[in-house]
Amino acid sequence: MSRGSDSSKKKAVTLSEDPDARLMLRVRDSDDQQAFQTLLERNHQNVMNLAWRYFHDRQKAEDIAQETFLRVYNARKSYKPEAKFKTWLLRIATNLCISGLRKKRIQAHRLTMGEDNKDHEITDDKASDPAFAPEQREIKDRVRAAVDTLPERQRVAIILSRFHGLTYPELEKALGLSRMALKSLLHRARETLKQRLLDYMDEEERA
Repeated sequence: MSRGSDSSKKKAVTLSEDPDARLMLRVRDSDDQQAFQTLLERNHQNVMNLAWRYFHDRQKAEDIAQETFLRVYNARKSYKPEAKFKTWLLRIATNLCISGLRKKRIQAHRLTMGEDNKDHEITDDKASDPAFAPEQREIKDRVRAAVDTLPERQRVAIILSRFHGLTYPELEKALGLSRMALKSLLHRARETLKQRLLDYMDEEERA
């Protein structure tokens, strides 16, 4: 009795703290188009930012965002608020990004972060500030390049935890991992990044 009561209370607290989950329930239960539009407006930038960190291509990020929300709408009738709406949404977007990367793995052309493409960057307004030191920008680019070379699962975990602030419970749901497996994955990713960035620092010292 107590366990069932606790479970119901936990679900109610989740819904009370997550206005997006309440909106999605309106979409599920009554095909509320205004609720869906509000969800899109509130979350579109999160998906764009996630896709940008994978592809560094605004058009590709937009394509991923459109496909993500299409899938959200198509899956509306089976939606269950078992996690934060953002966690569920980013899991869909992440799967699309991974699929896109696999299809384009052999593609030679990748947009750079050079002067011609600076207007396409979506995140990190600080980097475009004239007061932002060139050294800091170089470190930021080195970190991004190091993240790009990680194996897919490690890369996903780092992007969602570091750049989107997902907690361990949210990451477990988004990635379908146990706590032990998640910690191991993040540890390997961080050790790899640490080593690659240490190599960079060593190069700077030798220069």
